[in-house]
Amino acid sequence: MSDLTSERWSEKAVQALRQYEQRCADDELFFIGYLIPLVERVELEWPQEVQPAAVWQQRYRQYVDQCLEEDSVSQEDKAAIVNLAQTLVS
Repeated sequence: MSDLTSERWSEKAVQALRQYEQRCADDELFFIGYLIPLVERVELEWPQEVQPAAVWQQRYRQYVDQCLEEDSVSQEDKAAIVNLAQTLVS
């Protein structure tokens, strides 16, 4: 995949989450709601920087892990959120 601006990566990631939201179980909506703002935060952290998609994905995974620790999310929810985030960026 070619290099993407942070904005373009963010758009693709949010679009993927919104598509998942349309078909996910009700108990997964919290996970979607947790991840979407984190995508937007990555975009704001590195505005208009151009990087390969793999760099954005790595930054996103790191940011998700950091936020999960700071928010003291339960182990069960953490596992589900990390799994969803991995699916999004793989």
